[in-house]
Amino acid sequence: MHGELSSKTGGQPVLTEEEENVIVAHLITVATFGFPFTILDLRLVVKSYLDRLGRIERRFQRNLPGKDWADLFLRRHKKELTQRTARPISRVRAALDKDVIVEYFNHLGNSIDGVPPSHIWNYDETNITDDPGNKKVLVKRGTKYPDQIKNSTKASVSVMMCGNAAGEMAPPYVTYKAEGLYQSWTEGGPRGTRYNRSKSGWFDARIFEDWFEGLMLPILKKQDGVKILIGDNLSSHINYHVVELCEANNIRFVALPPNSTHLLQPLDVGFFRPMKGAWRNILNEWKESDQGRKLRTIPKESFPVFLKMLVENLKEKSSQNLKSGFQACGIVPLNQDAVLKKLVGNEMASSDLREHVAESFLNEMEKKRKSVVCVVQRKRKKIDLPPGKGFTTADIPHMIQSQPTTLMEIQEQQPSTSGVVQEIRQKPRQTSGTRKRKAIKRKQKDFSSEEEEESEKIIDDESEDSVTSNFFQDSSNYSEEDKSEDEQEPLTPAPVSEPQYVKGDYVVVTYEGKNYPGIVIDLDDDDIHVSTMIPGGKYWKWPEKVDSIWYKRHAVLFKVPPPRQISKRAVFCIDMKP
Repeated sequence: MHGELSSKTGGQPVLTEEEENVIVAHLITVATFGFPFTILDLRLVVKSYLDRLGRIERRFQRNLPGKDWADLFLRRHKKELTQRTARPISRVRAALDKDVIVEYFNHLGNSIDGVPPSHIWNYDETNITDDPGNKKVLVKRGTKYPDQIKNSTKASVSVMMCGNAAGEMAPPYVTYKAEGLYQSWTEGGPRGTRYNRSKSGWFDARIFEDWFEGLMLPILKKQDGVKILIGDNLSSHINYHVVELCEANNIRFVALPPNSTHLLQPLDVGFFRPMKGAWRNILNEWKESDQGRKLRTIPKESFPVFLKMLVENLKEKSSQNLKSGFQACGIVPLNQDAVLKKLVGNEMASSDLREHVAESFLNEMEKKRKSVVCVVQRKRKKIDLPPGKGFTTADIPHMIQSQPTTLMEIQEQQPSTSGVVQEIRQKPRQTSGTRKRKAIKRKQKDFSSEEEEESEKIIDDESEDSVTSNFFQDSSNYSEEDKSEDEQEPLTPAPVSEPQYVKGDYVVVTYEGKNYPGIVIDLDDDDIHVSTMIPGGKYWKWPEKVDSIWYKRHAVLFKVPPPRQISKRAVFCIDMKP
């Protein structure tokens, strides 16, 4: 009977071999797009599939497969699928695309052309914490949350590490979080280590300059020819004085693209993980000692000794780890494909996969990925430095990014309008005269009645002058007595022919008896679409959410000159007169 049976012996699977192959292809595809499924997700997908077909599987409870079925499914497809612990990455890191990587490697290739591996250095700072991490222990079966008595804090020490593509390490640079620095904090550490302190415990421009000039520059001076320093694009690391020293000593700075250190930083990729593992072993051993049980955290005077132990433990493998890091980042040897294949969503489906995975499924997953990784607005950077390209002091003035100065540029940065009416309920702004009147009344509360009447008369005169001099309101709208903003009458246009508006005109509109400046977004024969500003103290500003509605033409009063920005906080001065 061998080979004569139409189906496999034993219990028959719920899904056919073709159906399971399609599900495997789907799982691989969603993982490629950065949204890997869990075992529970797999079970829910199978339930949804059976429900959609109208099939009732009695071996499942309400068509939902059990954990045993999922385990057997993975066993049947162990050549294609496996379970791994996913590493979470932020949305801005996931948004890193192929064009950025290719541009970086184009500049990098020009920068390191002809430079030996021993002259290509990578620097990065890291935190050495007081947390020994979790450890598996033996407890009674059924115990859900076992505890272990061991002191652990969130204290940390910043350490700057630097190594080259030949596997050589420079001495570490230690920065304590403290106001002062004591001699006992610098004794017993690795040879050549420098120590410093800062209020935050992190590297700033002053400390980075000291690290470069006092520790790295003497090492780089001993090397002949061009030297390369690769690091992240932090403003504290791009120091004008440091760049001058680099020019004088034939050293080139190469900056990494933003949010790319998990792919392009050799120390992050190949060195820091084994270093942190070795540190946890040292820390656990100390925590279990008599001194470690008594003290809540590592004393700063003991830190250099532990750092020396860490460096000695890493000596055997540090050289190979560094070389592997530079190779994995595509620097030595230069190979951009080593990085491109790691990008989320960069892997292309094979021809067999495309036969089983519908195009609509791929499109939906691409939409889902874009909705997650493309909505993040990156912070404005002070220096526009091309990634992978060296620079000099002469290039710095051209790398300063210009901030938007005109209202049109700021309007372009506003989110797109949805056409939904958004009402503005703004509290009436107190005029300067009103505030002054209240302040003087409080000071004059001990006066006699005659003195109070005389002082109030003076205050009213001052408030009238202050209000009429305010360029946000027309003086013709005030009577001889001071009026609050609730009593103000809306501005009325001068009796002239109806103006012709175009997109981009700045106008004044009236809404619920109040006047607002704005910019014309769109218009038709009867209505005008205007995005308006809101009061910001004495001046005007653009709201965080665009406030735009369609106004009738009679509600658009007149044109005004473009607003003038008077502060870096996007506050504008507007002449509200026609």
